[in-house]
Amino acid sequence: MNLHEFLRKIPKAELHVHLTGTVFPKTLQKLSRKHAVKLPPHDRIEDLYDRSEFKSILPMLKIAVSVMRDPEDFALVVYETMREAAENG
Repeated sequence: MNLHEFLRKIPKAELHVHLTGTVFPKTLQKLSRKHAVKLPPHDRIEDLYDRSEFKSILPMLKIAVSVMRDPEDFALVVYETMREAAENG
């Protein structure tokens, strides 16, 4: 077993995560359409996901908070976050 396989197989725990920081770009677009929230102009929605420093992620977090409005929105984000975590071991 190589290191990559080993790391995928060992149990892991997420120690700290902000739900609004886990919203995928396609989900952000879907929820913004659902709630008629206009996204800021960007060539690509992924441009909002600049995680190079804390202050650069704040605009995306603000948008995520604005589109997560009802229980179904939160359920979708949680489901996608857990699915991604499971896929990544």
